[in-house]
Formats: sequence, structure tokens, C-alpha cells
Amino acid sequence: KSSILMRKLVYEREVFSGITAENYALKDPGLFVIYGSPVNGMDVEKAEQELDRILIELKDLITEEDIEVAKNKALTDFIFGQESVKNVGFSLGEFEILDRAECINLFPEKIMKIQLEDIKMAIDQYLVRKTRNVAILKVKK
Repeated sequence: KSSILMRKLVYEREVFSGITAENYALKDPGLFVIYGSPVNGMDVEKAEQELDRILIELKDLITEEDIEVAKNKALTDFIFGQESVKNVGFSLGEFEILDRAECINLFPEKIMKIQLEDIKMAIDQYLVRKTRNVAILKVKK
């Protein structure tokens, strides 16, 4: 609820009823997916234009506080996600596929090292229009 996409596109501009973003490194290294559901009556193309506008502005919108909130959420999710044997096994398998299982012990430290400039560089590298694919799913009537 605290993400820039949620704040700007759901609460302030009321373009989407919900929006989320995820990294799919296991399925496709470098794949970053943004899902959004436009509010009823919102033209899909207009919703996409609003998303584009926010992605262009993102480097100027993101703050140190946003980074800290995201890091704390990532750490909390990671730590509480290790409360069952099943989840530990899943995490170890995920780390083994991505690099090696021992990296699970380095994850919290790596998260804490992330800085605002790292995020801005990633925005420049990955959130560019020319490499984007858009899928619009419509309800069959």
C-alpha cells in the first residue's frame, strides 16, 4: 500500500483499482512484471499512459524513505517466510537455482546494502519502453 505505484495510480489519480510489481528471476532472469487492474470505466490505453508517466517520473519520485520501507518489507517477508520447514526448503531451492544455496545467508546483508542510486540505475536499465511487452487481458462477454 505504500509503494509509489499504489500511491500515485490507485489513491491519488484513481486510474487503477490495484497495481503490483514483481521480479520473476526464477522464470526469466531480468523479467520484471507490473500488474494493474484499471478502475471500472477507465480506458485501458489511458491507464497504460498513466503508468508510463509514473515510470518516467519514478526516478524523481523515489526517496530514501521509500528505499528503507522496501528494504524493511523485503527483510520482514524473508525472515517470517523462514518459519516453516517447507518455506526454508523452498528458499534454499530458489537460491540454489539462482546461484547457490549458501547465498540464503547473505540475502539480508545484500538487501541492507541497496541504496537509492542503485535503484535509479536499475530504473534506467530495466524500466524502458523499448524493451517492454504489454498484455491486456479482457473478460470474454
